[in-house]
Amino acid sequence: VQDASSSSGLKGVQVMFESNGGYFSLTTSDGNGNYVVAAVADQWKSNVSDYSLDALGYVPPSNNTTVATTSGNVTTQNLLYSAATALIGGTVRNGAAAVMPGVILNLNSQNDNVSTATDANGKFTFGVSSGTWNVQLDSSFASDNNLIGPSIQESVSNGQGISGIAIQLASVTGTISGYVHDAGGTPVSTGVYANATINGINYFSNSDTDGSGNYSFPVINGQWDVNVSLGGYTQYTQQSVQVSGSAVVNFTPISVVAHLQGTVTNNGVPVSGASVGASLQGGNTWIQTTTDGSGNFNIGVTSNGTWNVQL
Repeated sequence: VQDASSSSGLKGVQVMFESNGGYFSLTTSDGNGNYVVAAVADQWKSNVSDYSLDALGYVPPSNNTTVATTSGNVTTQNLLYSAATALIGGTVRNGAAAVMPGVILNLNSQNDNVSTATDANGKFTFGVSSGTWNVQLDSSFASDNNLIGPSIQESVSNGQGISGIAIQLASVTGTISGYVHDAGGTPVSTGVYANATINGINYFSNSDTDGSGNYSFPVINGQWDVNVSLGGYTQYTQQSVQVSGSAVVNFTPISVVAHLQGTVTNNGVPVSGASVGASLQGGNTWIQTTTDGSGNFNIGVTSNGTWNVQL
């Protein structure tokens, strides 16, 4: 287990391998970063403990390494990790403003995923690389503890530290559920997500559809904007719903026939997170998206014709 830049060994990293056949092997790197695990002939996927890498100041990758082993041979698989160059941190509290220890949070960028837990004072710190990161409550922890939290986006540069992020969690009071079917009634496999700004906090919740196209995710009472993440389809009507206990929101996405692509800049500098919409001339169809970290947008449109694109 090595530093990606210097090739120095990383001590005390918990390394895990899982085979296609269901075997599992676990060890910890020694003082020189070396590790050895027992294996059978198979395809194995590596994984490492986010916590052990974070403790050393390194960022886990989003993709795991795959290696093939053969009987009677020693297979070498070096694992390379990049040192954190920036910090993102803050405090987690509940609705009564009390700090919350042991809360598991996830931090995601386009290339990396990191997890950590709050300390006894409800504080957390992520060692990260430069870029734009989203801080969210871990979905499994949220489900097990009947909690919901905000989605917070932060951008950091090398050498920068952000330490004042305030995350307030709330206890779940209901659900949003429904189905996603195409125009012919066939279930669509996709993600459904919702946002709500309640008491100044932007809460977020999401779920994937099951084999029947049904979904359900926890929420708190308030006004929620519900949408879907679809490839090959577009849902041009974001649905808003007032939740008091529970609510049902169904989607019937329409197939995409073409794409409108471009870049949003300000004096030559790409603008990320900008809302870009397209309306069909002579119709009432409106499709909206947001730019990525490079200012690029891609709008899938549902019919041929003349489309007006605007911010």
